[in-house]
Amino acid sequence: MLPAPSESATTRSEIYAEAFVEMREAQVTILLHSIVLDEYSNRCCRIEWSASGAPADFERFRGSRTFGPIGAAARQQVRRRLEVTTRVDDRFPDTAPKRVSATFADGATDADDAILTDACRRHRCALVTDDGDFRFGGIRVITGNRRLLAACS
Repeated sequence: MLPAPSESATTRSEIYAEAFVEMREAQVTILLHSIVLDEYSNRCCRIEWSASGAPADFERFRGSRTFGPIGAAARQQVRRRLEVTTRVDDRFPDTAPKRVSATFADGATDADDAILTDACRRHRCALVTDDGDFRFGGIRVITGNRRLLAACS
């Protein structure tokens, strides 16, 4: 996956871009959960906002004229991801609320992380992430985050 346009190619972004290409070449089914899509598009916009020197309040920035082209670019990035992934039906109303609320209530994780962990368990899939919060999720994780790798081993 390509980084947001203003994000310089970092070792981390290169690791994930290479992994994505390798998964596609190996014809791995890449599942896409709505939370991941939301996090990805939001991150792209925040990278561009940071690079633009726009007002310090991201919410105000989203309502500005400056945001228009950035939102459109993020939408294009999202469309590209949708073309090469399989969307996951999160079935949230049927399966996760009690587990997610219990995990969140005891302070173990935030709600989005609990939802993603639950989805990975149900779909028996690994999560590709750089987020260190997943070291205690009990799911398979594919990461370039050295601290997360050390915690998971």
